[in-house]
Amino acid sequence: MNIKSYHLISLTAVLAFVLATGCSDSSTSVADSCNISLPSELAPVMFEDTYFQDQNIPFEEQYSTYLEVQSVATVATSLMSTMGPLGIGSNFLMLIQALSINPTVDGNSCNWSFQVPAGIEGGGGSITIIGIPVNNGVNWEVRIQEAGSSTAIPVLRGFTSTDNRSGEWRIYDESSPNTPAMVYTWQIQSQNVYSTNVSGSGSDGFPTLNYEKNGPENYLTSLQGSEELNAYWNENTNSGWIEDEDGRRCYTNFVNSGC
Repeated sequence: MNIKSYHLISLTAVLAFVLATGCSDSSTSVADSCNISLPSELAPVMFEDTYFQDQNIPFEEQYSTYLEVQSVATVATSLMSTMGPLGIGSNFLMLIQALSINPTVDGNSCNWSFQVPAGIEGGGGSITIIGIPVNNGVNWEVRIQEAGSSTAIPVLRGFTSTDNRSGEWRIYDESSPNTPAMVYTWQIQSQNVYSTNVSGSGSDGFPTLNYEKNGPENYLTSLQGSEELNAYWNENTNSGWIEDEDGRRCYTNFVNSGC
């Protein structure tokens, strides 16, 4: 995904500048007329390989299937961490909290805006988060407008449920503002039962990742082109399997076993 890196660099610089100087926003607020709040976090479900990090399994043939599953989980964690615009959006939230920026109302939307201070990278531009209440949640859009430009570039569009237990973010490349480069969705039933899906446009080689957690049981699917890989592991029994074009391979208590 070819999201220009200076977006993230600029926001990092802005946040550092604000926290260092105590600069505050002076926009007019009509927060009392806005009945929605910003989401507490943009990516409430992310794949984590903590279980595998806690293990100390040697690189030996008898553990080869477990190590395959561990490798797949590590790659999935790394890929999901590359969803840069979600990091950008999270920086927006930190910025708004640091400045105590209140929303203004424009029709039926609530807008949180910040003018980037002059003298730092991206200075003179603006950042805007737009929220429009709908049934059971809010539709969102995050825009960046660079200094001297008359066009605001959308980097995120999406929906969050009222309780933020489900939602979707569509991540955009500025070269193709109408077609998402990546889509991230999530569904939370409880602290230990949840799922997430990340799908790329296909043009940049990013696979579709689907992850489901049901207590100690974990299911991960990676689909790239015609190649599909499925993995399962149980954190209580330390057992699992991996399945690809060569078939299914299993392990029990970390050791290779029959399926």
